[in-house]
Amino acid sequence: EGHQQARSELGIRGELAVGELAPAPRRQYLQQLPKYNHISRQPALTRDLSIIVSEETPAAAIKEKMLAGGGEFLRGVSLVDVFRGEAVGGEGKKSVTFTLEFRHPERTLGDAEVNDRIAAMLDDIKTSLGGVLREG
Repeated sequence: EGHQQARSELGIRGELAVGELAPAPRRQYLQQLPKYNHISRQPALTRDLSIIVSEETPAAAIKEKMLAGGGEFLRGVSLVDVFRGEAVGGEGKKSVTFTLEFRHPERTLGDAEVNDRIAAMLDDIKTSLGGVLREG
């Protein structure tokens, strides 16, 4: 009966449905929205790394190690290529290439800072996944 009165007061001719939104699901959705990040005016340092691993090692596992060991200035890790063949050890091996982007929000990063992070990252990948840097 309340719906009939609301329909006539609002001038609605069709059906009217009334509902209530619970605040908890909306809050959860808002927490999932992307956060704003300041865009740095500083140039990025990029490095392409090819890692030789066993065929069974997923590229995602390598990427996880890179993200975990890249430090606070690692802004992105992108899969570029997967190569299989004699040049990477033949049967059961593959070379997985990633591009890493490092950027400081307020200053230009030096090669030494990035190289130190990469060396630590490669040590972890070698220890935990058996991966080695592909030379040449």
